[in-house]
Amino acid sequence: MPDRDNVTRFDMPRPDLPAYLTASPDEPIGCHLVDDTLFGTGYALSTDQLLRKLEAAGGLERVVVEHEDTDHYGALPGVVERFDPEVVVPDGDHAFLQRTYADLEADRLVEGGEEVAGFRAIRVRGHTYGNMAFVDESRGLLVAGDTVVRADSDIAPDRRWSGPLAPPAEMFNRDTERARRNLVALAGLDVEDILLTHGEDVRGGGGDAVDRLLRDLGLHWEL
Repeated sequence: MPDRDNVTRFDMPRPDLPAYLTASPDEPIGCHLVDDTLFGTGYALSTDQLLRKLEAAGGLERVVVEHEDTDHYGALPGVVERFDPEVVVPDGDHAFLQRTYADLEADRLVEGGEEVAGFRAIRVRGHTYGNMAFVDESRGLLVAGDTVVRADSDIAPDRRWSGPLAPPAEMFNRDTERARRNLVALAGLDVEDILLTHGEDVRGGGGDAVDRLLRDLGLHWEL
């Protein structure tokens, strides 16, 4: 059932991954239906499960793929076939879609700054070239994708963090230095809740959680 923000989280299964990735199959992939927009799809293996959940929720109008990693778009072909939604993809990462699913095209490419279903697209390069987060400050809501993860997630670096957030560990990034430096794009956002793909969502105190992470990383910013 959707919560107070009309957000429904779907915890989707993860396949067994190589041991060196340190990611446990027991930690689910968080996909989020916000109103009629789905952020992330999970892996292809969870397509049938996702479709059942979406049917029970009443369907959707669009899918937003936050970046090019397969846990964010693997089930996209099945979702498109069943619901024919608008497909929104970061411009910097859209080539992955053409490489992986030759018959599937994005309906809209976003570069950062655009409005998508009431959210503003924020480009935060580094995890991937076109990696995006999406914020709706009118409802205090940030959809993080993999821009940040829960501090106790398998995807987080193995160190102490002062708050509930961490950046993805180095092995999961295209450019870790850039990914961490560009987190300043999240500074000063008026958000309470942060929806995460990896780890439990942050419910309450989202702005403070971002500030703590930036301080942990030694980043400085001006508002």
